[in-house]
Amino acid sequence: MGQYWTWQCSNGEEFTSFGFGGGLKYTEQLFRHGMHEALMLLMTDTSSLGHGGGDPKINNAPPTLRDLIRPIVGRWYGKKVMFVGDYSSIQKSHKEYTDITSEVVIAVITLLALDIINQVGFDTDEKITTIIDVLYTRMENVSKHKKWECNYEANTVIDAIRKSKTA
Repeated sequence: MGQYWTWQCSNGEEFTSFGFGGGLKYTEQLFRHGMHEALMLLMTDTSSLGHGGGDPKINNAPPTLRDLIRPIVGRWYGKKVMFVGDYSSIQKSHKEYTDITSEVVIAVITLLALDIINQVGFDTDEKITTIIDVLYTRMENVSKHKKWECNYEANTVIDAIRKSKTA
């Protein structure tokens, strides 16, 4: 068995690496793709985001995509955040936390999609196919436990991209 670890915030929320295709044990999360990106989004100081070169321009994104990122960016900024094992004496029960893993995974995939869109555009079906192919390659771990086509988070982002193209 072993000890399972989650990221917990003092606001009563938590997320795990499971949404990124990883296990829940400490070393299974150590080099898990997506975790760093998730913490970056959650812990961002939004007061200067978008003002520097290389910053994501979330406000310029199509609304269907922007709305998938905004609720996550900076959500845990300035709050107490802990990486806690389930054998810990300080951990509250998981039942006392709201699991936001799916929302965080969607935001990470969306931010990656926006980066690709800024490079290739998304005005044709061919470009949308390219975006999906690049997402699949870059987020391969997300689909590790389930088929990419059946991945709720990935499909949420892909549907939003398609809706943005037609808007």
